[in-house]
Amino acid sequence: MAQKLTEATIEEQIAALREQIAGLTESVSSQAGSLKEKAEERLDEARGGLRRAASTVREGGQQALETVRDNPGAATSVAAIAALSGMAVGYLIGSLSRNPPAHSGWTKNWR
Repeated sequence: MAQKLTEATIEEQIAALREQIAGLTESVSSQAGSLKEKAEERLDEARGGLRRAASTVREGGQQALETVRDNPGAATSVAAIAALSGMAVGYLIGSLSRNPPAHSGWTKNWR
């Protein structure tokens, strides 16, 4: 008799656990669906932002190209000045890294 009671109790507990598992599965499924929807919304927003950014960059590039076509001399001058400035900065950095500046006499006492 006690064995039948124990088996019945175990079967009831198993049934209750199955119900809980089913409820948890349903809850997880609904949360996963909600997360998927939110991710899709954010992805759509990001795509829209990227399209707008690409369009803006394209328009800016076209405007720059038109400016260069209209003023080829000015564009060449700007490119030459930028190149010379870059070379000068590179030369200064290179020369300072090879020959550090001399320190005054009083700084030697502090080393």
